[in-house]
Amino acid sequence: MAQALSGRETVQAAADLCRDCGICCSGVLFDRVRVERGDLDKHPDTDLIRPTPKDWALRLPCQFLNGTQCSIYADRPQRCHDYMCGQRRRVLNGEASAASAQNAIAEVKALIATLKTIAETIDIGDFDEMGARRWGHALSKRIEKKLSSGEAITAGERTALEQHFDLIALTDRRFEETGRLNSVATLLARVSDFV
Repeated sequence: MAQALSGRETVQAAADLCRDCGICCSGVLFDRVRVERGDLDKHPDTDLIRPTPKDWALRLPCQFLNGTQCSIYADRPQRCHDYMCGQRRRVLNGEASAASAQNAIAEVKALIATLKTIAETIDIGDFDEMGARRWGHALSKRIEKKLSSGEAITAGERTALEQHFDLIALTDRRFEETGRLNSVATLLARVSDFV
């Protein structure tokens, strides 16, 4: 159990986590955030996408993410304002210390850095532009296609898939359940059977 903080200290610790993290905006947990049409009126040059005819979304990694901070924080979309990851929620509820949450963030960022290094050797697309979630999805599709055609999986692709699995497992456990773990685990098992 985390050491008890005052209400103000707890809120500040949670705010500091967000300021120093940025994982929710980086394309690791999500590939887009749904927005209401008026959410970004103050930012007319926003690159919005239409995932369905009724919906507007901001593609992630967010164009407003500057390092780990939101450059439009005061005017961010309502969904961004309301979102709270598992680490922040645990700190606010007194279930985890800010230090343990910072360790979880560092662990995820280390996995992202490793995956990015591997991604530079695999011609799928720009990892930074796509974000880890979309890049991993493209990797999975490539491997599925290769498995279906009987084509060999490269060592780099297999290593990247393993790292992608580790990243999903960690983020699902520590930040936000994404619902992707089982599909990547199944693909990883198919790759192991194929080799």
